[in-house]
Amino acid sequence: MGMELELSGILEMFDSWGIEDFDFATVREYFCKKSQNSLSVFLKFDCVAYGIYMSPSVFGHSCAPNATRSFNGCRLDIRAIKEIKKGEPITVSFARVDMNRQERHSYLEDMFVIDCKCERCTSDFDRSKITI
Repeated sequence: MGMELELSGILEMFDSWGIEDFDFATVREYFCKKSQNSLSVFLKFDCVAYGIYMSPSVFGHSCAPNATRSFNGCRLDIRAIKEIKKGEPITVSFARVDMNRQERHSYLEDMFVIDCKCERCTSDFDRSKITI
Protein backbone atom coordinates (compact mmCIF):
# COMPACT_ATOMS: atom_id res chain seq x y z
CA MET A 1 0.00 0.00 0.00
CA GLY A 2 1.39 3.38 -0.98
CA MET A 3 2.16 5.94 1.70
CA GLU A 4 -0.40 8.44 0.39
CA LEU A 5 -3.12 5.76 0.25
CA GLU A 6 -2.24 4.58 3.77
CA LEU A 7 -2.25 8.17 5.03
CA SER A 8 -5.63 8.76 3.37
CA GLY A 9 -7.01 5.74 5.26
CA ILE A 10 -5.73 7.11 8.57
CA LEU A 11 -7.31 10.50 7.87
CA GLU A 12 -10.63 8.77 7.11
CA MET A 13 -10.37 6.96 10.48
CA PHE A 14 -9.68 10.29 12.23
CA ASP A 15 -12.78 11.70 10.55
CA SER A 16 -14.98 8.73 11.50
CA TRP A 17 -13.77 9.00 15.12
CA GLY A 18 -14.50 12.73 15.18
CA ILE A 19 -10.83 13.66 15.61
CA GLU A 20 -10.41 17.12 14.16
CA ASP A 21 -7.55 18.61 16.16
CA PHE A 22 -4.38 17.26 14.55
CA ASP A 23 -1.54 18.66 12.49
CA PHE A 24 -1.67 17.16 8.98
CA ALA A 25 1.99 17.98 8.30
CA THR A 26 3.09 16.09 11.43
CA VAL A 27 0.96 13.05 10.54
CA ARG A 28 2.30 13.06 6.96
CA GLU A 29 5.90 13.40 8.19
CA TYR A 30 5.40 10.41 10.53
CA PHE A 31 4.11 8.23 7.70
CA CYS A 32 6.94 9.28 5.39
CA LYS A 33 9.50 8.31 8.03
CA LYS A 34 7.73 5.01 8.72
CA SER A 35 7.59 4.18 5.03
CA GLN A 36 11.23 5.04 4.45
CA ASN A 37 12.51 3.09 7.46
CA SER A 38 10.44 -0.09 7.38
CA LEU A 39 11.58 -3.00 5.27
CA SER A 40 9.72 -6.05 4.05
CA VAL A 41 11.19 -9.34 5.29
CA PHE A 42 10.88 -12.04 2.63
CA LEU A 43 11.01 -15.81 2.92
CA LYS A 44 11.73 -16.87 -0.63
CA PHE A 45 9.26 -14.68 -2.54
CA ASP A 46 6.66 -14.16 0.20
CA CYS A 47 6.64 -11.13 2.48
CA VAL A 48 6.37 -12.61 5.97
CA ALA A 49 6.93 -9.51 8.12
CA TYR A 50 7.90 -5.86 8.22
CA GLY A 51 10.73 -4.58 10.33
CA ILE A 52 12.27 -1.30 11.29
CA TYR A 53 16.04 -1.61 11.28
CA MET A 54 17.57 1.47 12.87
CA SER A 55 21.17 1.29 11.57
CA PRO A 56 20.29 0.97 7.86
CA SER A 57 17.70 3.72 8.16
CA VAL A 58 20.54 6.22 7.79
CA PHE A 59 21.35 4.95 4.28
CA GLY A 60 20.17 7.13 1.44
CA HIS A 61 18.39 6.08 -1.72
CA SER A 62 19.95 5.89 -5.16
CA CYS A 63 18.70 4.15 -8.29
CA ALA A 64 22.39 3.32 -8.92
CA PRO A 65 23.23 2.18 -5.36
CA ASN A 66 26.63 1.30 -3.98
CA ALA A 67 25.21 -1.28 -1.56
CA THR A 68 22.42 -3.83 -1.43
CA ARG A 69 20.21 -5.29 1.28
CA SER A 70 19.51 -8.96 1.85
CA PHE A 71 17.99 -11.00 4.62
CA ASN A 72 19.29 -14.06 6.43
CA GLY A 73 16.11 -14.96 8.30
CA CYS A 74 15.20 -11.70 10.06
CA ARG A 75 18.81 -10.47 10.08
CA LEU A 76 19.39 -7.67 7.60
CA ASP A 77 22.74 -7.72 5.81
CA ILE A 78 24.11 -4.73 3.91
CA ARG A 79 26.80 -5.49 1.33
CA ALA A 80 28.83 -3.11 -0.82
CA ILE A 81 28.37 -3.78 -4.54
CA LYS A 82 30.94 -1.19 -5.63
CA GLU A 83 33.86 0.54 -4.00
CA ILE A 84 32.70 3.03 -1.37
CA LYS A 85 35.27 5.70 -0.64
CA LYS A 86 35.83 7.09 2.83
CA GLY A 87 33.21 9.75 3.54
CA GLU A 88 30.98 8.70 0.62
CA PRO A 89 27.40 8.01 1.69
CA ILE A 90 26.17 4.43 1.56
CA THR A 91 23.16 4.16 -0.72
CA VAL A 92 20.66 1.41 -1.39
CA SER A 93 17.82 1.35 -3.88
CA PHE A 94 14.35 1.70 -2.41
CA ALA A 95 12.97 0.58 -5.80
CA ARG A 96 13.78 -2.49 -7.88
CA VAL A 97 16.83 -1.66 -9.96
CA ASP A 98 15.34 -3.36 -13.04
CA MET A 99 12.52 -0.77 -13.27
CA ASN A 100 12.78 1.95 -15.91
CA ARG A 101 12.91 5.62 -14.89
CA GLN A 102 9.15 6.20 -15.10
CA GLU A 103 8.35 3.04 -13.09
CA ARG A 104 10.89 3.96 -10.41
CA HIS A 105 9.66 7.54 -10.11
CA SER A 106 6.03 6.42 -9.78
CA TYR A 107 6.96 3.81 -7.17
CA LEU A 108 9.24 6.13 -5.17
CA GLU A 109 6.67 8.93 -5.16
CA ASP A 110 3.84 6.61 -4.14
CA MET A 111 5.69 4.62 -1.50
CA PHE A 112 8.20 7.11 -0.09
CA VAL A 113 7.26 10.58 -1.38
CA ILE A 114 10.69 10.78 -3.04
CA ASP A 115 11.44 12.70 -6.23
CA CYS A 116 14.74 11.01 -7.04
CA LYS A 117 17.49 13.14 -8.57
CA CYS A 118 20.29 10.56 -8.52
CA GLU A 119 22.76 10.15 -11.41
CA ARG A 120 20.68 7.42 -13.02
CA CYS A 121 17.52 9.55 -12.96
CA THR A 122 19.09 12.78 -14.21
CA SER A 123 21.27 11.47 -17.05
CA ASP A 124 21.14 9.16 -20.04
CA PHE A 125 22.52 6.51 -17.69
CA ASP A 126 19.03 4.94 -17.57
CA ARG A 127 19.09 3.79 -21.19
CA SER A 128 20.07 0.33 -20.07
CA LYS A 129 18.78 -1.41 -16.99
CA ILE A 130 21.07 -2.24 -14.11
CA THR A 131 21.45 -5.80 -12.95
CA ILE A 132 22.86 -6.82 -9.61
